[in-house]
Amino acid sequence: MLNGRNTRIAALLAVALSGRIANAQSPVLKGSSFETRAQLQVAVSEAERDHRSIEASLLRTRLQNGDFQEGDKILLAIDIAVLQAGDNGDARRGTREDTVTVRSGRMLHFTNFSNIPELSLEGVLRSELADTITAYLSKYIRDPKVRAVPLLRVAVLGAVTHPGWYSTRTDAVLADLIMQAGGVNAESDVSKTLIRRAGEPIWSSDEVRAALADGLSLDQLHLRAGDEVFVSTKRQFSLTSAVQLVAGLTAVFLAVKAFQKPH
Repeated sequence: MLNGRNTRIAALLAVALSGRIANAQSPVLKGSSFETRAQLQVAVSEAERDHRSIEASLLRTRLQNGDFQEGDKILLAIDIAVLQAGDNGDARRGTREDTVTVRSGRMLHFTNFSNIPELSLEGVLRSELADTITAYLSKYIRDPKVRAVPLLRVAVLGAVTHPGWYSTRTDAVLADLIMQAGGVNAESDVSKTLIRRAGEPIWSSDEVRAALADGLSLDQLHLRAGDEVFVSTKRQFSLTSAVQLVAGLTAVFLAVKAFQKPH
């Protein structure tokens, strides 16, 4: 799927242990860069041309269904013109911030605006979110200015310090997500890291190595809620394993010697 490269494990660890740690509890609301519909359409063509069928399927699903699912959270800041008492009707700007949840049917409920109907996010990409909300709210509010930061809940499992589920910005790079789980440890084999969906790998260890080296974001990896990043454990060659191996080799040697004896 990704352009595989032979990356040294030391370089991978340097990336994974970089100082960039995603803070999903109180992220700054600022402009984010996500893959546009045009970029995804180009990526589909390239994936199909190179026979990367799984990646092409992920991309087509994004283009058709959008990026949002029931339970996804979005950090939302809406700047609107409001009338202040005693100001002779002069309009001033006021910001309403909230963390909203995508409801059943991919509907977005505006908790700070109870009189505004829910908005469907069916088919909406992350890169289209702020403009979609702005256009919708403009039907009910004068000149709204919207900043929207989608969060993604994914699992970081395996050989990390604190395995579990994490909510992070979808423009965070993969190494940041691993750092959010406490980073790798002495038992980690980063070169064998997989990304899985419903228990099935969607990105191989070679592709994840390239993603770490290139600093790809969760959005660029086409991840969605419920996906899993699994950091493998180094294979341990224990004393018991060594004894069993020696015993097995000895048995084979004795059997061969017995067969070679003249009768």
